[in-house]
Amino acid sequence: MTGKRKSSSRNPKTVKCSKLQTNSMKKSAINEEEKVQLDFLVVEKIALLTKLKFAPDICQELVSLSFAKALRSFYSKKKVTLSFSVSFSENLDDYGECPDILLSIGGLSQQSEEEIKFDEENFEKLNEAVQQILTRFRQIHLKIPMYVNNIDNEDFASIVSEAVNDVRDVTIETLDITFEYPVLVDCHRLIKKLSRNLKVLNLCIYDPTDQYEESWKKFWQTVGSCTKLEKLSVKFDYTLMAGEDPGHETDNALLVQIANGVKRLKIKNFRTNLQEGEEDERTMEWLPRAFAKNEHLRHLDIDTYFESGCYLGDLVSVKDGPLVLSRLESLKIKIGDGTECRKDWEASFKKVLPAMSDQAVLKITVSSFCKEDTRGLLRMYLELSHQTARRIKLRLLFSKDNMNFGAVLKKALSGLSSMKKFRGLKTVPDGAWTRLLFGNADLMVEAKRSKSGI
Repeated sequence: MTGKRKSSSRNPKTVKCSKLQTNSMKKSAINEEEKVQLDFLVVEKIALLTKLKFAPDICQELVSLSFAKALRSFYSKKKVTLSFSVSFSENLDDYGECPDILLSIGGLSQQSEEEIKFDEENFEKLNEAVQQILTRFRQIHLKIPMYVNNIDNEDFASIVSEAVNDVRDVTIETLDITFEYPVLVDCHRLIKKLSRNLKVLNLCIYDPTDQYEESWKKFWQTVGSCTKLEKLSVKFDYTLMAGEDPGHETDNALLVQIANGVKRLKIKNFRTNLQEGEEDERTMEWLPRAFAKNEHLRHLDIDTYFESGCYLGDLVSVKDGPLVLSRLESLKIKIGDGTECRKDWEASFKKVLPAMSDQAVLKITVSSFCKEDTRGLLRMYLELSHQTARRIKLRLLFSKDNMNFGAVLKKALSGLSSMKKFRGLKTVPDGAWTRLLFGNADLMVEAKRSKSGI
């Protein structure tokens, strides 16, 4: 049932709809046809919505063919997140039956994600569901998790690959994938199929070993073929291996494969925690070799997992190091601050900061530090900013159970201001940040609780 504006009667169960503007409507204006704006729309008993277990917006396609077309024109402009996860029942044997698979769709509305559950009996319908989503939404952020027991991301990657084959004009711009070598081939095939439109690729790898050199070579060649890629994250999960082999380091042969793949890209943003070298001699000095010819790189994000030392290395002395650093708008480094290695970081930053442009900013996130030494940490970075005349943003991550982190920072700032060396120090509130101005220094500092239990 529909009505025009002059309708005086209103059903209390009516649903007001916003003006639908589609390409066909815009074209009709050219022909000077009369436009009718819906003032209300009543929808009743649409195929037992509660049993469809799908997003309400998609259910509304069943109103009529023309209404479905209008909705789908809206879908094509909307970015959604499609992710896979697993759900265990309380009585499920960890090594027995398969867990339920949850297919989640986020971004349809401001509400929580829509979820579709697939148990072992209807698992084969998962492929059909993915196809239905791909036919509607053209801009998708795809998340494929690590394998869990009898379900792994080989299945997920294969399902998406098959769905992509059956759907035309799908544009998956962002892909997050976590994997081990056994599913490398399927992940490789998926990335190859998406390479034409992929803009963001986030890879988390659990077994960085070069014993499958040929397969890795093909994988990174495919990554290097993603011509539209703007942002790439390559991280190895050292936590899994550290428990079994504390002396584990990334195989240098594998790093060569990664560097060769990265060299072909024109990415603007790169994030990594990959280190080369042996135990106690690891560095990030492979980065300048990989990005020497990339004039587009503007943001470099480095995670240093190990807290026992500074693994940045001497980037300035490496060939092409100063060139790569001079192009950056931001260098972001996440470290676990042990006071015993603070001097090493300070010495490294004294070389790195002058190599960066005047407009660039060094972003430091420090976790697992001693809160009693907050003032000493602030002093170190304030002096670095003053001596190098470069901007620094310092984020201090306090432990999850620390409720008075704001008071700790306030006390540290007060103690810093009272020091004769920093007489004239100005502290200026800037949202959640506090700006410290002294001489040539421009230091921004923020304190917050970590989301993880550090």
